[in-house]
Amino acid sequence: MVVDDIDITGFSFSGLIFDCDGTLADTGELHLRSFQEALAQQGFAMDADWYHARGGMARVELLQCFRSEFGIDLDCRRAAWQSIAAFGAMASSVRPIAATARIIEQFQGEIPMAVASNAERPVVLATLKAIGMLEAFSAIVTITEAIVPKPAPRVFLMAADLLRLPPEECLVFEDSAEGLTAALAARMKAVDVRPYRTR
Repeated sequence: MVVDDIDITGFSFSGLIFDCDGTLADTGELHLRSFQEALAQQGFAMDADWYHARGGMARVELLQCFRSEFGIDLDCRRAAWQSIAAFGAMASSVRPIAATARIIEQFQGEIPMAVASNAERPVVLATLKAIGMLEAFSAIVTITEAIVPKPAPRVFLMAADLLRLPPEECLVFEDSAEGLTAALAARMKAVDVRPYRTR
């Protein structure tokens, strides 16, 4: 549910960069279910509160954290790919977040826009296709290309480079502490979208 329109009148920018999960699309519950399905195949269960408290973490990083915290013998690589497959099977039910969708509708075709995500490329493409935004972006950068996840700035810097813009001319939309830290480290302005929606 949208709380209000996102006010960006105080910002100057030449391009927009969006996180995907939780910013463009409401994917939290689907990702949780995909992790739970993958972990169940190895005999483990992930609690919803544990997962939601770590929003913004890259997939493998989150699984490694789960393995370390609970001291279990988890094959993280196997769980990662199984969770990606599980998400792909459910992706058609993903819905857009209206507040950011209105920003995209306002600026599409007017200024360059990109996606910069900690998710893998197949996950991001499936999500954007499901919410009808795949054609809205002239650049898409994922953990698949960037390798180093947020809070490192690399994914945002790569997106700016593909947009052919200096980082300082980009405005980022994010929903996680990791993403906001990454945007600031990239010398970009950033908007925290969390106040503009409810889960």
